Amino acid sequence: MMNLKSPLLHLAFPLMIKASLAEWHCGAGPVTGMCAAIATATCDHANIDKCCWIHDRCYEKLHLNQTYCDDEFCNCLNSIPGNMYCQTLVHELWDNLVYHTK
Repeated sequence: MMNLKSPLLHLAFPLMIKASLAEWHCGAGPVTGMCAAIATATCDHANIDKCCWIHDRCYEKLHLNQTYCDDEFCNCLNSIPGNMYCQTLVHELWDNLVYHTK
């Protein structure tokens, strides 16, 4: 196991985050995207990212209304199985952020 105080980890961590964000579709921009990636680091990134990608396309390409797109986004997130941390963070926090920022 790598020591969390390792200088190598401090150098590698930003590079790992940048690489993982290259294809990350969650968040309204780079800062919120990085926060979302870090907060969900132990969760199912592939499926979370898929939900974010579909949500973005719902607005951009399909031009559907916000309520429909947000409902579909939350349904997608709720369909992802996970541990208690991921269930709580992804399902409750992101659902609440989507619905309370309208």
